[in-house]
Amino acid sequence: MEKLKSWIVDPPPLKPSANIPSGNATVGEKLFKARCAQCHPIQKNGKNSMHGPNLYGVYGRLAGSSPGYTYSPYTYNLGVNWDDTYLYLFLENPKKYVYGTKCGFSGFPKEKDRSSVVEYLKKMKDDNN
Repeated sequence: MEKLKSWIVDPPPLKPSANIPSGNATVGEKLFKARCAQCHPIQKNGKNSMHGPNLYGVYGRLAGSSPGYTYSPYTYNLGVNWDDTYLYLFLENPKKYVYGTKCGFSGFPKEKDRSSVVEYLKKMKDDNN
């Protein structure tokens, strides 16, 4: 299957060497619970919800690869591993950075909030627990 164009700007405007502000995982956890948890579970061996995939272990994982969740073709074919840069970009405004995403979240406009959620997601994987 031909790879679908996913990023509105290809490549994304923020490079991996960009200066992403340092985040606070404790603040990120609170933000995640307040703004993301209604659609995304984040438990080890947890199931996906009908609205979004389980995000436990999302950091470092290939986009569109959570077993058992049906992604949009754009997310499924994105071809990136969720790292600091891609998560940071996606969390600013999911629909802006991944055309056709099912994610209806409007994003975190504040840089510090985005970087804090990224720090929390980095903690929520097997090699950090």
